Amino acid sequence: MVDSVTLPNKTVKTNREQNFFNPLATTERDLARTQELAGKNLLLVVLGGLILSPIGSSLYLGRGINFLKIFAYMIVISFTVGASVSERETAKNLGEGIGRIAGSIAIMEQVGAVKKARKRLSQNK
Repeated sequence: MVDSVTLPNKTVKTNREQNFFNPLATTERDLARTQELAGKNLLLVVLGGLILSPIGSSLYLGRGINFLKIFAYMIVISFTVGASVSERETAKNLGEGIGRIAGSIAIMEQVGAVKKARKRLSQNK
């Protein structure tokens, strides 16, 4: 794997060099697909995330691994919070709330990936 990618006028550190477990970091694949990501429609990303769940926008962008990282973190948080709450109904409500937060974070991350790709593309022109 590559630790950094050199774009015209700039060297960008990749996710592997920064931190593999950070779902918000730019990945090597994102850098290689800058042109493709920059061309994606933000409205479709958001609507796909809201209507089909964040999996829909992940499929549209082809960035499933970042969604899986966010999902895994939220599962761990849900179990931790659920284990610390004694009432079953409260734990269920907290789990649903955490799930909504995870979905929102995933959609924001995907929109951010498209915006970062557009920014990289405009800086390299």
